Amino acid sequence: MKTCLTVLFCLALAWSVQASGIYHYRDASGRLIVVDDPDLIPEQYASRQVEAPTTSGISSEDSPVAQSWEITIEEQEEDGEIITPVEIIHNQVVVPVTLQNNRKELTVHLVVDTGATISLLDQEMVRLLRLKKVRSAKAHLADGSTLTVDIARLASLSVGPLQVNQVQVALVEREKGIRIGDGLLGMNVLKHRPHRIDYQQKCIIWEARD
Repeated sequence: MKTCLTVLFCLALAWSVQASGIYHYRDASGRLIVVDDPDLIPEQYASRQVEAPTTSGISSEDSPVAQSWEITIEEQEEDGEIITPVEIIHNQVVVPVTLQNNRKELTVHLVVDTGATISLLDQEMVRLLRLKKVRSAKAHLADGSTLTVDIARLASLSVGPLQVNQVQVALVEREKGIRIGDGLLGMNVLKHRPHRIDYQQKCIIWEARD
């Protein structure tokens, strides 16, 4: 089973974990906050929540863009396109991602995988970021088999112009050495802004908001 997981990571094959919806609400200071569990929305803001539409595929410019996709960091409020440099390793797109939890911050490199419904990290992050399991879920592997994985919650995950708060991630143990990146960046993060990948220029282009 460990060998199967190694191959899965190295090739960034599609797999899925049943995941919750994505919700947004505006707090007292006017910031729009992203969560993936409606129970995390404070009662006083419950009437302001909006569930974001999902997207699929690397290029998602045809998907509807909701105003709830406004980002919380000031420099992310620009309306134009934003470019994030990436690495292309064996045709896989690897992007720098900043993780925050329990006052700890860590930059990792994740493989962009639009076939993954939830982002995935190595179990090593449990120790580095003091993550706690919140539930278990069934992962569907490329060979048709299933695997029970732990789901943890990060205080925030930032990539390019996106900062997603209280985001859930799946955790698996991987063999060391033969792997690309530190995990997968899935659609529970990528869905928040239309984007496309320029392989020649080695970058993700986050689309301008209407």
